Amino acid sequence: MGVIRDLAKSYKEHDCFSLATNIAFFAFLSVIPILMITTSLAGFVLGSSENLVNQIVSALTTVLPKGQDELAANLNNIIARRSGIGGAGVIFLLFVASLLFSSIEHAFDKIFQSVKKRNFLHSKILSILVVFGAIFILFLPAIINLFQTALASFNISIPLRNIAANHAFLVGLLIGSFIAAIKIIPNHDVKLGYAVSGGVFFAAGIEVAKFIFKWYVAGSFDWYNVVYGSLTMLVIIILWIYYLANVLLISAELVAVLQRRYSICRNHEASGSRA
Repeated sequence: MGVIRDLAKSYKEHDCFSLATNIAFFAFLSVIPILMITTSLAGFVLGSSENLVNQIVSALTTVLPKGQDELAANLNNIIARRSGIGGAGVIFLLFVASLLFSSIEHAFDKIFQSVKKRNFLHSKILSILVVFGAIFILFLPAIINLFQTALASFNISIPLRNIAANHAFLVGLLIGSFIAAIKIIPNHDVKLGYAVSGGVFFAAGIEVAKFIFKWYVAGSFDWYNVVYGSLTMLVIIILWIYYLANVLLISAELVAVLQRRYSICRNHEASGSRA
């Protein structure tokens, strides 16, 4: 109960609802740039990125009870225009996508009470690396397909596609992504054990959020459609990203609370041994 009390107190003190709003805004701005960069890389490597686009769009729209086809068509139309981006456009897309990292970095530094901030150049370089890390995760289905094809040429049969499609693999990917983010993004030393606990909580929170959000939208979709009309899907996507941002910050707060409680206990033990 003490951990839950500290978690609620810290979440309120750090104004995580506002931090989640900030993350959701920049995440919404970053979704299309990251998809464009990812599918451009897929097209360059594979010659065709249509399957990858469909997999990514399917993942983005999986929680929506209605309107998946329309949203998928709009996203595909936007991504199809990536060929006219050019070098300067890619740099701009990377900059826009890096804004999401900056907002998460700010939130994590506040949650972990980081004493020292990274300098601007260090932060930007790290943000671009994190963006490419996110692109790698999105690119993972294509990598798995390539690897399985390569193994098949040597008469080695491993059902990698089936493993990757398994729900347990996706949960593990969520946990691993959270651990990597919580270890890399905040300018603070985070213990691996607490990062793993936060990752498990994060994956469980995503599953719960998907169920609640899908149930909520199914009951209120028509009302949103009356109020927002053609913008309904965009509003729902922003709400979903806001839900995810809150789950991310709650999970980060849990890691920070556990680590602070451990630090306090260790200090008490140290002072007791000196006495």
